[in-house]
Amino acid sequence: MILFIMAGASIFSFALVNSGINRELTNWVVSQGQVQVTFFILLCIIYLVMGCFFDPISMVVLTMPILYPIVLQFGFDPIWYGVILVILIELGLITPPVGFNLFVIHGISGGRPMGEIIRGSFPYMLMMLLMIVILYLFPQIATWLPKALK
Repeated sequence: MILFIMAGASIFSFALVNSGINRELTNWVVSQGQVQVTFFILLCIIYLVMGCFFDPISMVVLTMPILYPIVLQFGFDPIWYGVILVILIELGLITPPVGFNLFVIHGISGGRPMGEIIRGSFPYMLMMLLMIVILYLFPQIATWLPKALK
């Protein structure tokens, strides 16, 4: 099933790039006059919702051709965006109702109720959300090491 999602996403990406829809969509989103923080919040919501239902590779393959040019148009650093993307994808994997990692923990926990596992994941979800806010306010935290290695 994951292979079919990846194949479909690859075909979708190819069609978007070759038809120019991603450029038109980028121009349309930027012309809407949204503030950078509004777009960032929408981006976080999109990945959190997708994380409930998709695996990480499918999320990246489906969204990169559409969202990456928009992210660049809004002036975000590509390295910073990659760090944020990884955190959002991992956050989506522990988000109920279908977070994949919740089922893994349920399988190895020896029969603990799923409600207990979900309640146990909330502190980690809050920490990850706090880290996303900190990275938004201080993006140099995510980019200092790659820039220092140049």
